[in-house]
Amino acid sequence: MNLSVANAYGTVGRLTLVESANWTYLAGQSSDWSSSWGPVRGNGSLEITYNGATATVAGGGSSSNTARPGSPTSFTASNQTVNFNGKRVEFEFRGSASTDSGSVIRGNVAFYYRVLP
Repeated sequence: MNLSVANAYGTVGRLTLVESANWTYLAGQSSDWSSSWGPVRGNGSLEITYNGATATVAGGGSSSNTARPGSPTSFTASNQTVNFNGKRVEFEFRGSASTDSGSVIRGNVAFYYRVLP
């Protein structure tokens, strides 16, 4: 699984899904960057095997504006539902940011999932 936000890039090792009907955090990546770089943005992809089937899930997005002190920003990319041999799993890619000062944004991106009934 690879995730990136602004200038940071990370690789996450093998992950196992737990069968949960609630939105569950899967993995994420965070970094700091200059507020002059613009809106919160990020992207990621993962290859996941579940219930005997393998699929690739990707996400990406950008907030509508730059985070400012006292005004955090966030975005949620469109959901994706994947069928793993009869088990449907919905994935969601989310990003958020807040400012540590007037010039540095702390941002993160993450994948969440839930197993549908």
